[in-house]
Amino acid sequence: MDKVRRLEMVVRAADLGGFAAAGQVHECHAIGGEPWHRRNLSGRFGFRSFNQSTRQIQLTEEGRELYHRALDVLERLLPSK
Repeated sequence: MDKVRRLEMVVRAADLGGFAAAGQVHECHAIGGEPWHRRNLSGRFGFRSFNQSTRQIQLTEEGRELYHRALDVLERLLPSK
């Protein structure tokens, strides 16, 4: 998964309130029994971006900063038409 797609996934997961919903939007599925978010997001940024329970996810302080920076980067790379 490339860096831009990882940023999109962080934004989608935060906006939609869960990894499953974000995975459906991006048509990502479990690989070898391991959910896409663990395989592709965990530790990729050098910090934990989400706290996760069985029912919800919440951005950590570092995750909120990543989220806002990701929005800025994605807007510059993929401007709305």
